[in-house]
Formats: sequence, structure tokens, C-alpha cells
Amino acid sequence: MQFDWFIDTVPQVIERVQQAEKRGKEEGNVEGNIEGKMEQARQDVVEVVQVRFPTLANFAQTQVASITQLTQLCKLMRDLIQASDEVAAVYLLTAKGA
Repeated sequence: MQFDWFIDTVPQVIERVQQAEKRGKEEGNVEGNIEGKMEQARQDVVEVVQVRFPTLANFAQTQVASITQLTQLCKLMRDLIQASDEVAAVYLLTAKGA
């Protein structure tokens, strides 16, 4: 490229590029961490359903796949733990913890 020599030779530019790369990696790590927590929360919800309402496990897995908020998954899990029966569990899963 036309300005590669500038980017590769000017110390201030090199430092700025390195800082930007570092920020990008940190942001990627944060996003990866959040996605990992989301996946774990989804698995936890499905596990609660498997233990309490085994016949709804596949349904639960399908429903939680579209939940994008960690707090919503945590609330759903708490509500499912307290659900009185399968009808209540289906309602909660259909409402997706809203």
C-alpha cells in the first residue's frame, strides 16, 4: 500500500497501531467471555428443565437458543426452579422468562 512505509516506520504511528490492536483483543476477550456465560446459562436452564420436566428438555433447548440477555436467562432459570408443573414451565419457556 501507499502508506505502509509511514505506518511501519513512524514510532508514534506504530505505538497507536499497537494500542488499537490491544484494545481490539481486549474487546474480543470480553465478548467471548460474555458469550461463554450466555452458553453456560442456556445449558443451566436446559439442565433444570431436564431434572424437573424431562419431557420438555428438547423444547427448552430450542426456546433458550434465541434468548440474548444473560439476565433474562437467569430469571428464567429461577422461575423454572419454582414452576409448579409442566404447564407453568411451558408458559415460562414460551414467554422466554419475560
